[in-house]
Amino acid sequence: MYEIRKHKNEIREFHLSRRREMSDEQKAALDEKICGVLLSSATYRYADTILMYYAKDDEVNINSVA
Repeated sequence: MYEIRKHKNEIREFHLSRRREMSDEQKAALDEKICGVLLSSATYRYADTILMYYAKDDEVNINSVA
C-alpha cells in the first residue's frame, strides 16, 4: 500500500509543478476546459451523488462552475 501512495504523491507533485510553471491565463483556460469536459460527461450528468473540493494553491479551480 505504501508503494501506491508514494507513486500517487509523485504523480501529483509532478503535475502540480507543471501547473506552477504556467501563466495565470494558461491555468484559467485549462481549468475551463477541464470543467467543460467534466460537465459534458455522461458520468457527471447521470451521477446520483457528486463530491467536490475547494481548490487550493495550484489545483484545478472549479469555483466558477455553476
